[in-house]
Amino acid sequence: MRALSERRALEITFPRVQGYCQSVRNELTVNWSTVPVLEIDPEHIPSEVELRAAIPTRRALPSLFSPGHVDHATLDGYFDAARRQELVFDIAASLTSEFTQRHGLAPHIVFPQLVRITREYLNERVIVRRGAAMEHVLLGQYWQQVIEQLGLAIHSDIPNEAPIVPRLDPVRAEGSTCDVDFWTSKPVREVTKSHVNLVTADTDRWEQTAAYFIDTHPLVKAFVKNDGLGLTIPYQDGHTLHDYIPDFVVQLLGGTKLLIEVKGYDKKADIKAAAARLWVGAVTASGRFGRWEYRLVRRPTDVVTAIDDVEQMSF
Repeated sequence: MRALSERRALEITFPRVQGYCQSVRNELTVNWSTVPVLEIDPEHIPSEVELRAAIPTRRALPSLFSPGHVDHATLDGYFDAARRQELVFDIAASLTSEFTQRHGLAPHIVFPQLVRITREYLNERVIVRRGAAMEHVLLGQYWQQVIEQLGLAIHSDIPNEAPIVPRLDPVRAEGSTCDVDFWTSKPVREVTKSHVNLVTADTDRWEQTAAYFIDTHPLVKAFVKNDGLGLTIPYQDGHTLHDYIPDFVVQLLGGTKLLIEVKGYDKKADIKAAAARLWVGAVTASGRFGRWEYRLVRRPTDVVTAIDDVEQMSF
């Protein structure tokens, strides 16, 4: 897999985004399209544990059946004191601390707004499965996710206020299809509108079919399969940071660059899509890399409609 010098006119460049920064002054609003739904599932929360003195067996292993009294620890007492209003205030207080420290905002101005935003988030963006409770948001695995996602989505709607912009790799801020050069054992297909000589196929049919529709679309100037390219989108799932790698980068004739993901069922699709919308919004707002869009399609044939819709938005 390598970039072809004779196809240099089909080069695609992109920013190497590590995170985001923003400028907020006074009035706060939320870009809800970048906030994924949070699902509180009791299967992921141990509601009760048994505790016993750590007396090892003859094999030097701890055992529940060793001598001693067994204590039962549950979350009931913890959540008895945690009411919805307290939960709202706790989240808003954490966000207020972040915004006052990062942006020098007056707490008495932003805290009431963050209370309103937090209440709307809990009502509209949190799904509580049977056996769980809204108060489980206080648990670390959910708490950090709420603070991170709301913190990135909140911005100011003051005219001329600086929006969310990307924080770029300080060593290398921009990547290019010129950098693609690697060996692969995956099946490959030849294409004509790509700076890179071939397209890898990670699935039996879907991606090569999508690549065909992109390669033959009259509104496409160039495209590349995002394999060995280095274009990643940072996102957080619980306490863990991940990199989302969308399937294709498409350069349209009108100048817009389009990220396309061809995906069937994916339990993290909502989180990844929200991260991608945040990414393209921040990159576009920076003014350095042109206009970017993102589309998630469920079938390979849908890439045609996605390209048509995005290009139509240019006019």
